Amino acid sequence: MIGGGDRLELSHRSPLGDRHSSALTGCDGTIDWWAPVGIDQPATFFALIDPGRGGALGIAIESGVTQPPAIGQQRFPSNAPVVDTFITGTESLIRIRDVIVDGVLYREVTALRGPVRIELSVVPGHRFGPARKHSTLGDGFSFGPTSVRGLATDQPARLDTGERLLLSVSPTGRDMRITLDSFDKRLQTLDRTWRSELECNYDGRFRYEVRAALQQLLLLTSPTNGALLRSFTTSLPARTGHERQIDSRMCWIDDGARFVDICERLERFDHAHPTRSWLAAAIDDPTIGAALTPNGDPVAPVIDLGLPGWRGHQPVVSGHRGAGVVDIAALAATSLVLDARQHRRTLTKVAHFLEAHAEQPDGGRWGGLGHKHRYVSAAIAARGALNAAAKTERRFDPLSEDAAKWQAAGKRLDAWLATEGCFGIAGRKGWRRTNEDDTSDAQLLRWIVQVSGRPGHLHVEFPGLVDDESAESRQRSEIAISQTLAQLNDAGLLHRHLNYVDDGFAPGQPCDTAASFEMVTVLAGLGRWEEANERMERAIGSTCGTSSAPTGPNGDRRSDTLAFGAPSFIDAQSGLHRGDRPSAPALISLIEAAIALDSGPV
Repeated sequence: MIGGGDRLELSHRSPLGDRHSSALTGCDGTIDWWAPVGIDQPATFFALIDPGRGGALGIAIESGVTQPPAIGQQRFPSNAPVVDTFITGTESLIRIRDVIVDGVLYREVTALRGPVRIELSVVPGHRFGPARKHSTLGDGFSFGPTSVRGLATDQPARLDTGERLLLSVSPTGRDMRITLDSFDKRLQTLDRTWRSELECNYDGRFRYEVRAALQQLLLLTSPTNGALLRSFTTSLPARTGHERQIDSRMCWIDDGARFVDICERLERFDHAHPTRSWLAAAIDDPTIGAALTPNGDPVAPVIDLGLPGWRGHQPVVSGHRGAGVVDIAALAATSLVLDARQHRRTLTKVAHFLEAHAEQPDGGRWGGLGHKHRYVSAAIAARGALNAAAKTERRFDPLSEDAAKWQAAGKRLDAWLATEGCFGIAGRKGWRRTNEDDTSDAQLLRWIVQVSGRPGHLHVEFPGLVDDESAESRQRSEIAISQTLAQLNDAGLLHRHLNYVDDGFAPGQPCDTAASFEMVTVLAGLGRWEEANERMERAIGSTCGTSSAPTGPNGDRRSDTLAFGAPSFIDAQSGLHRGDRPSAPALISLIEAAIALDSGPV
């Protein structure tokens, strides 16, 4: 009986990939998500969102009775994206080692305690639908263009202790079988390659989590042009029973801008450069929208795929309802990571666009799906980008008329923020979400507070207090942050905004993983180290499955004992993961928080 699908919680899957294709492997031995020809392309295995008919491939210990596959444990034995799944039988134990190499999915099965009989289950699939052609091979199974070789579906394999077998799943139908010795050598090569890819200047307490997050971000990043996709999956629910599902298999420009920033802070300029070039090409037309395909094209409008969804959550969609919606804050943030000399023409276009449109309503950070408003975060971000553009332009031309116009636009935003951006109620000096809504918004954490490199120092840009490090500036920032905590905190994690606020997604969503890590960064900037560390452990525990990972002899957190997944959302009360996974904003925010904590006491 094949597993995966509804039978597994979302957290019981780990990501695989080779930066071209992607998969999720479950702790019951089932792969129920595999997009072999592109992360943003239709999946071949998709039982995750179509449990009854969606393609899947399962490996299990033969039991002789019809029952769901046993739930095992997963470990990560390598610097490379390799996942080990350990499944226990009545008197047996097997390890399934999964990896994707050059588009081919390999599954090595080892009998750690035997004898044991291994059975293979396959549900054929192709591009979010059934495979039209399928046939049994002598040592496998083929369907559509895909072939599975190494074990026949009707002939279980018997393994004694220490014996191994190797399966290959090829998306092209070619026989990609290799020997076990060749497989071992490929894994060694992959480990060396990824060890080099993950080297960075961060050597703090969360070094394993930082490297694991960087690895998954690289899996989401195109090796050809640097485009960063937000997630592997589509339409995994944020909220139980809600019908607004999101396709996250596309590139948000603000994710790319933040990725460039953390790569440079980690001194991995080679990772930052291609993504910066992709961003520059993407925003050369500032009207193109905040979400794009990896090729830099506008995303397609949303299409209902007609699938039943994970645990019945519908619709299952591709595309994006906010296609073409410009996000002022995202556009401004992206312009700030471009090189002033290399991309001067593009930055000029963006500055002109912000000058003309920054005072108009826009879609906001959360994807452009809600009603358009004048977002306070967008005004703060645009103001910073316009001032930076004016300052840069004056280096080239001290008498630039464009620079004067951009600076004047920034001052108009200052005036608007001074009257509309703050609460009008005495004693409440926090920031509004929009000029029409005075509730807190975790989005503002990224814009009202900028942490400098000095421990415990906070640089805040409030209207009228630009570059002001006074006690008043710090006090106002602490009030805004305390208000956010008071309204949005939930058992140590953070919601995006209050549960009745409708941003176009599902109102009443669980805690936002990225926002929870962003609060850690903010608290570290205020020098509230104890609180920041407590929240970091809480967020790490909710994201990775444990708040206190076992350590090795040198004090490192053990990479082979810590499960790691980064969902979009976490239910603070149950700890269940929700939303598409892995989530690029969550991974980026984790790294930012770890870097911020590195300058303070443990």
